[in-house]
Amino acid sequence: MIISYEPIIEEPILTIGSTNYQGRLLLQLLRHDIACYATGSSFDKCKGGSADWLASRLELSGVYITEPQASYAGMEDTVCQSGKGRIGYYKKKKSLEELTDMICNLFSLEGINAYISKRDDGLTFSDVAVVVWADEKSIEAAMERGVQLIVTCGVSSKEAMKACSEHRAVLELPCETAAHIFETCVEQYLSEVLSSSIEILTIPMQRKSRFLKCRKE
Repeated sequence: MIISYEPIIEEPILTIGSTNYQGRLLLQLLRHDIACYATGSSFDKCKGGSADWLASRLELSGVYITEPQASYAGMEDTVCQSGKGRIGYYKKKKSLEELTDMICNLFSLEGINAYISKRDDGLTFSDVAVVVWADEKSIEAAMERGVQLIVTCGVSSKEAMKACSEHRAVLELPCETAAHIFETCVEQYLSEVLSSSIEILTIPMQRKSRFLKCRKE
C-alpha cells in the first residue's frame, strides 16, 4: 500500500491506458497489486493533521479551528471536527526574528519569505494563524479573528500584500515543508497503530523542477 498526499486521480476517468502518465502509473499499481490512498487537502483539515502538527511545533496555546467544516467519525467512533487553518496565541509576545529563527531551526531551513510592511517593523506577535495553503478566504477569516501573523506553506503575493496593508505579517515556508509535515505525521501514526512486524518506508517527495544557475556576462 502507498499512502500519499497528492492524488493520482483528481477527476473522474472513463478508461485506463498507457497513452499518458496517469494511465501508465495506474496500470503499474494494478499489475503489482498495490493499493494507493491519497489524503489530499483533507489531511490539512483533519484532527492531528498538518495544521495541528505545525501549530503544536510552533508551541501555540489555545489552538482552535479557523474555518470549521463538517465533523467526521474518528478512531473508536469519536466525533472529530475538521476545518481549514488553526489559530493560537503566545502568552509572551514574540518578534518576527524570534519566530523566523524558531521555524528555520525546526525545519533546518536557511530562510523563509516574510511579508510585512516597513511601517510595522518591530511589531511583536501574540495571535498567530497556521494555514498550510493560504487563499483569500482563509486569510480574511484569520484577520477577522484578530490574528496578527499568518504562517503558511503557500500564498500568492497578492494575498500576502493584502494582509500587509491591514497591518498583518505573513511568513511563508517552502512548499516542500508541507510534504515533510505529511511524511512525519503519517509515519508516526502508522508506527503507533500497526504491528511492529510491518515495515514502514518513508520516501521523501522528489522535486519536480531543478534550479539553474545563471551568469551575467
